[in-house]
Amino acid sequence: MRKIIATDYDGTLTIDGIPPRVVDAIARFRAAGNLFGIVTGRDKIGSFSAFANDKRFGFDFILAMNGAMAIDADGNTLYESPIRGDQPYGDTTLSRALVRRIWELTGRQCGIAFGDTRLDIHPDYPDGGKYGWTQLDPFGDLEKDVFAKMDTFAMLNTACETEEMTARVTAQLMEEFGDYVFPQQNGTCIDIPVRGMDKGEGIAKYAALMGVDEDNIFTAGDNYNDLPMLRRYHGCAMASGVQAAKDVSEFICRDIAEVVDLAMKA
Repeated sequence: MRKIIATDYDGTLTIDGIPPRVVDAIARFRAAGNLFGIVTGRDKIGSFSAFANDKRFGFDFILAMNGAMAIDADGNTLYESPIRGDQPYGDTTLSRALVRRIWELTGRQCGIAFGDTRLDIHPDYPDGGKYGWTQLDPFGDLEKDVFAKMDTFAMLNTACETEEMTARVTAQLMEEFGDYVFPQQNGTCIDIPVRGMDKGEGIAKYAALMGVDEDNIFTAGDNYNDLPMLRRYHGCAMASGVQAAKDVSEFICRDIAEVVDLAMKA
């Protein structure tokens, strides 16, 4: 039966680059009929465009936005788990409340992913003023109140100055918005997909689509947002990763080549 390796990208697949032994191992794993893919906090633009143009390695899938979106090797979206941004929250809507609270807690802009599109809202324009947006992909005509475009979105993310601050803000956002979304720390970044969605759940949905048994799934990661998938499957923590990742994993590996060897011998 074929197997899946699902790996984080930053700090896991790439550690000071991707050495030839890792590239060769990935090719060997895929040539045996297995599925290799990346599970990342990046959105579709930051993942598929970058990885598809990276000729160092091949992949069969990407689970972007901490598993909230599955993309095949041709860039087709297999599934997306959206957040209802237009639902009421206090005296406003969830999307407005999230953006405003992130601004209050971090003083930073936040990025909002809509399918193939990502937009960044600047703290000086918490209500979505046109000049507060950075367009990274064609989005059509922006209305003055861009939140009218945000009935649903796939993920929201932001960053903090230190990992300690990131942990505090993540916990605060979980306390206030945990009924709707699932904030997760990734170094000094915070990834915020819909409630119940994490890298482990994203892999489960993809594996079900591909008909791969849970015991044939190996995961690799190095940071806090990798913990759900490392716990749930055969977890392989990077030796350079945080201690929390090592504590929940079956194996500690130097790189993805070692993960491939483990998976193919299992």
